[in-house]
Amino acid sequence: MNIENNDVHLWFAYDNEIETTLLSRNYFTILSGDEREICDGFHFEKHRRQYIATRLLVRNVLSGYVNHIGPDKWCFKFNKWGKPYIANASGKIPDIRFNVSHCDGLIVMALTLGNDIGVDVEDSQRDFDISSVVDSVLSFDEMKSLGNVENRPGRDLFWDIWTLKESYIKAVGRGLSIPLQGISFDLSDEHVIIAHLGDAEPNAGYEIRFWQIGPTGRYRIALAVRGTCLDADMRISYYDAVSGDAFRTGCPFVLRSSGRSVAFSEPRLRS
Repeated sequence: MNIENNDVHLWFAYDNEIETTLLSRNYFTILSGDEREICDGFHFEKHRRQYIATRLLVRNVLSGYVNHIGPDKWCFKFNKWGKPYIANASGKIPDIRFNVSHCDGLIVMALTLGNDIGVDVEDSQRDFDISSVVDSVLSFDEMKSLGNVENRPGRDLFWDIWTLKESYIKAVGRGLSIPLQGISFDLSDEHVIIAHLGDAEPNAGYEIRFWQIGPTGRYRIALAVRGTCLDADMRISYYDAVSGDAFRTGCPFVLRSSGRSVAFSEPRLRS
């Protein structure tokens, strides 16, 4: 598998498919000691299996790009906010940056070269009390646009905004040290993402691109790429993680994108 500058590759794995393939193998010979220890700490078997599937997906996909490193040979470290990065000490490894997200039923892994990347996937149909969190995560303008969170349009818009915020803080690699109220997204245009990052962006010399990806109506997916010199026409490709093939039918697609740049003006916060 080849990846070039300004390529973004998204790998999709559905739980019911990956469990019959990767999980049927002797996965404990692939996971690291730390990963096996985390496995033992899960109370629910469902969460344990999803964690295993996610770690196997990361390791197998990376070996598809760097075939001289087996899935069991990848080493990872974490920055102080918990974002993982490849730590193999070899000049023969390309500067692959990756991020992974999962929810019930779906795992998504995003890769690119040399740029920061973040991806988030959420199940918009899960039972979740949105009204309990909107005050702490949304800006003034987002609250105004959201309307009634009890109806389907309001809930879908919330998940669209939430995933974009999560993808951004994951790309930056600072997690929730970035207040979510300090990031604001305008999604009033059905094809365009307008982002107001303000002081949330720690280095204004970076460019940031956002996309919303739509595989189905159930899952909301957002992608963020951050770098110093992003191409105007970044190429997004979609792959089935179980077969290893590019999607040809039922392909995910871009719902919205931010264009070449985003606004750095301050979002309006609620008083």
